[in-house]
Amino acid sequence: KSRTDNIALCPGQTHRVGPRLYSSAGTYTDVFTTYKGCDSTIITNLSYFAPATATMNYNFCLGDSVMVLGNWYYTATTLIDTIVGGSSNGCDSVTTHNITTRTVSPALNLGNDVVACLGGGVTIFASTAYDTYNWSSGGTTNVLSVSGTLSGLGTTNHVLTVTQASTGCSATDDINITFKSCVGLNEIDADLNVNLYPNPATNFVTIEIFDKYNEGNLKLEILNSIGQVVSSRNITNSSEKVIMDVNNFSKGIYLVRISSDKLYMTKKLIIQK
Repeated sequence: KSRTDNIALCPGQTHRVGPRLYSSAGTYTDVFTTYKGCDSTIITNLSYFAPATATMNYNFCLGDSVMVLGNWYYTATTLIDTIVGGSSNGCDSVTTHNITTRTVSPALNLGNDVVACLGGGVTIFASTAYDTYNWSSGGTTNVLSVSGTLSGLGTTNHVLTVTQASTGCSATDDINITFKSCVGLNEIDADLNVNLYPNPATNFVTIEIFDKYNEGNLKLEILNSIGQVVSSRNITNSSEKVIMDVNNFSKGIYLVRISSDKLYMTKKLIIQK
């Protein structure tokens, strides 16, 4: 005799016919010998229900949070939620929850804390990739200039908050600037001395300038490989530390040019990514 079985299973299940175990869709024919010595044929049409799966994506700014399945999440992760028998055909339903975070790009980073001489100054250049800038000292540009004479001995903390329309996020970073007395230290013999570090630079470069006879008309310029000035500022202190975020600079060779009516110097700066 012969019979046909139509079997529909949930994903991952198996079906046994005598000694054989089937785990994939198809038509199977199994022939058995009855106790009377006759053949018995079982035809099995095996099919599987489509997987009951879904995906949900969550994306929020770093520092925010999202509630998923009754819990708060603050960092990127992936959650698998399985409901046994939750689909319409009685099979399990599986939902993948992808939680990702975003932040301003490039990431806001003011670099390491700075120590400078009281008679000098410090200039911090944040990336120009953001839309708004708010310093705790009141500034609203990407540049922070701090004079040792005005700041006085000791350490001050400067906080920058930026927003970026393209990512919809804001970010905050801070930097400590410490001015100390350099009285008694040997002065540099050269009338003009310029140090760049690190060089090659990847994210930040510090430009130290000492001008023994500075009269407030010294200019710092950075030129790209075709001679275009990509950054410029005046130096008003006899010693100045300029910290620049170069994340937006293309890889290549640049010239750092320091000049006035009386002095002129260039230094090669290498940007590597």
